[in-house]
Amino acid sequence: MSIQKEANIRSHEPEDLSPVQKDIVSSDDLCMSIITEQFKSGLKNLREAKYKESLECYNRALELLSKFSGFEELKSDITLERGIVYWKKGKYEEAANQYLEAFKYLEKIKADKSVKAARLYNLLCNIRRLQAKLKEAFDLANNAMAILKELNLQNDIEMARTYHNIAWLYDEEAKYDMAMSYIEESLAIKQLYQGEDRNVELAIGYNRMGGIYEHQNQGSKARTKYLEALKLNKEYYGEDHPEVADIYNNLGNINESERKYESALSYYRKFLKIYQTYHEDVHPKIADAYLNIGCVLDNQQKHKEALECYYKSLEIDIKIFGKNHPRLAETFCNIGCVYLTTRQYREAMKNLLESLKIYSNFYEQSHIKPGDSYFNIAMVAVSCYDFNKAAYFFNKSLKIFKIVFRDSKTEDTIQTFWKVASLNYLAEKYNTNCDSSFLV
Repeated sequence: MSIQKEANIRSHEPEDLSPVQKDIVSSDDLCMSIITEQFKSGLKNLREAKYKESLECYNRALELLSKFSGFEELKSDITLERGIVYWKKGKYEEAANQYLEAFKYLEKIKADKSVKAARLYNLLCNIRRLQAKLKEAFDLANNAMAILKELNLQNDIEMARTYHNIAWLYDEEAKYDMAMSYIEESLAIKQLYQGEDRNVELAIGYNRMGGIYEHQNQGSKARTKYLEALKLNKEYYGEDHPEVADIYNNLGNINESERKYESALSYYRKFLKIYQTYHEDVHPKIADAYLNIGCVLDNQQKHKEALECYYKSLEIDIKIFGKNHPRLAETFCNIGCVYLTTRQYREAMKNLLESLKIYSNFYEQSHIKPGDSYFNIAMVAVSCYDFNKAAYFFNKSLKIFKIVFRDSKTEDTIQTFWKVASLNYLAEKYNTNCDSSFLV
């Protein structure tokens, strides 16, 4: 972010002014110098993850700047950066409000079709994605793209950020081919970028590409991209920084999927420790850490400890997002699976249905998340010997997996094919009289 040059508050030469007027000019110049220094300090503190100090600097700068008329672009710049602090602190609605305020400053000077306006659209797009408002997020990304195309800036770094956002949105929708296409476009532009934060931008892109590979069950490719991102982030931020911690979390995901549970736990605990160092306990990333640690403990058959982690994660997310967000659905699903494993079938079904209900509010029925829910509900039906219902839900799950993965070679799809075939046979062969009335 470039800093607007300090302005001369008066155009008169000092010799044209009275002593009182000279004092006023000198005071105004000093005030403007302080504003600039506060802005610079805010940027430095943000880079070092000193969020409280960064916010204080921005607040001081804006307070001093409010004494002057004009300077709308500078006010917009500082307000934008204040929004980024709130985003990093996990306060998403506060961040959105700051971005909207920054946009109003640009509107006052008719700069609402500028590169800075595109930047604000992209930042707000990121917040709406985190809030699971995907349609609004897509609209915001398209607004950014339209501005940049109109300005003939197809190869600008802001266009790379726009493509990155669109890639992430398609990833959320499990449209992985589209996601990969856009992230490749984004990285192609970033490779040509010569800004001082080039490596940071590349790390962000490699991390997202790794996420897309991970969601396609291509763990080896995902790990390669995560490690590239980790190297760049460590060089820029140092060893113990939230941006580095995010990569640890992703590497933990890969190790967990490969059943390297102790290694996964090590990464997740590093992730948690770093975030607890820089943030309050009510933060989305801390909720992520508890959720992921719970998953590993569950896989290690430590079900009581896993439930404790899941409920910690759920408590944090409810405070931040309310009771209707896909993050909660994932946690309800995991809790349901623990109860399924421990043969507490009513509790299992209660949580799995809550998970399916939330996912259905946000995703199409062709999305993998409802597919996972149907799969788990079918497993409860199997445990209750209700093979007809189990076969029904496995078939619903299978249809989704076939759409998402397109072939029958992934582990999830193969397992589901096998279970459907087995359960169709069992449903025909046996008539069970067990009480499965609580099943859907």
